[in-house]
Amino acid sequence: MDSRSLFSYASAYFRSGSGISRKTLYWIVGSVLFVAVMLIWALIASAQWLLYQSRDVAADMLNSAPKISEVVLGKLEHVIPGTSKTLEAAVPGAREALEGLVPGAAVATDTLESVMSGLDLKRAALREVSGTDIAPIARYSGMVRIAWDQAGSAQFEGKADFKQVRQHYRDAFIEQGYTETTVSANQETEVQEYLKEQERYKLTTTQKSATMVQLKIEKLALHSIS
Repeated sequence: MDSRSLFSYASAYFRSGSGISRKTLYWIVGSVLFVAVMLIWALIASAQWLLYQSRDVAADMLNSAPKISEVVLGKLEHVIPGTSKTLEAAVPGAREALEGLVPGAAVATDTLESVMSGLDLKRAALREVSGTDIAPIARYSGMVRIAWDQAGSAQFEGKADFKQVRQHYRDAFIEQGYTETTVSANQETEVQEYLKEQERYKLTTTQKSATMVQLKIEKLALHSIS
């Protein structure tokens, strides 16, 4: 049975069962087809609109990227003078790639990140100050004395692992006969005291950043309260 015979059969069935004429049936079928076509057109138009919107958003992001990089570099320059020159010397053309998003910017960014991960700008700016290390413990390797007070305190900072710094001083104090007492501890800072006969020291270890640790050592009188 071909399509025309099928349509004729359906037409005869509707006319006999419901009294619908061939003309009315054509009108119904045409209306259904028209609605279907309009729905398909609406879906296509919506898809195109979403595509153009996403392209506009992407274009805005690309256009704003140079401004963002300029702000970031400006902030770094304000906090650490000479940052721009350091970055440009370490990765030639990196600043232009970041600001202009020229071809190859992704490669330049990866290279810049690898250089920055191994370059501790803050540590390079740290200067060893005068004074003594207060406690009778060898200083942890890589730490720089950044503050000292004759009242009996000194602060150190450097690129180090928090747990290793803690373990270094703990082992050294205990090896010399000191008793350890934990005063307080949270996610960023731990405070311990070490006591032996007439000597008492307070150590405050702080995680300043993902790679930087700060340590404060205080020599306390036995009657002082933490």
